[in-house]
Amino acid sequence: PAYMSPEQATLADVDHRTDLFSTGVMLYEMLAGANPFNTGNPVTSLRMVAEHHPRHLSEVDLRIPVPCELLVERLLAKTREDRPATAGEAVAEIDSLLASMGVQEPRALFADFLRGGDGFVARFRRERGRAHLERGKTLIESGKASDELVLWELHCAQMLDRDNQEARRL
Repeated sequence: PAYMSPEQATLADVDHRTDLFSTGVMLYEMLAGANPFNTGNPVTSLRMVAEHHPRHLSEVDLRIPVPCELLVERLLAKTREDRPATAGEAVAEIDSLLASMGVQEPRALFADFLRGGDGFVARFRRERGRAHLERGKTLIESGKASDELVLWELHCAQMLDRDNQEARRL
């Protein structure tokens, strides 16, 4: 029940956007580490699906990019008209999001993930950490960025790659 859409939980008509809601639940669970609607009681879970808006992902983990959070929130919209119109539209948004993070071949990256598991995650975290470090260094060199923004980029670099001594030094 915790993966059902609000229209399923309330016995309303369903269409393909029901599956997009369920996909949003799975993405939320993958990013937050917990299903936002699972209470252990099927009836209560259905009520949560129909009425509850989960915590923003940024409240769960500040490292989750805002565009990713916004996409998941669109997928979890209580009314299906507020969700992406098609699965293709959702995939295009995910591809765009990944491209903005420097991922040029998302399908190849996913295939690599399926083959590599833990090694993939460690490698991806190091690469993202390096990207945050480079952005932090660029901001320092510009002299125009606020201290908070520079510290945020260096913090993200350190959180993604705890062995990054340069981020720690800066």
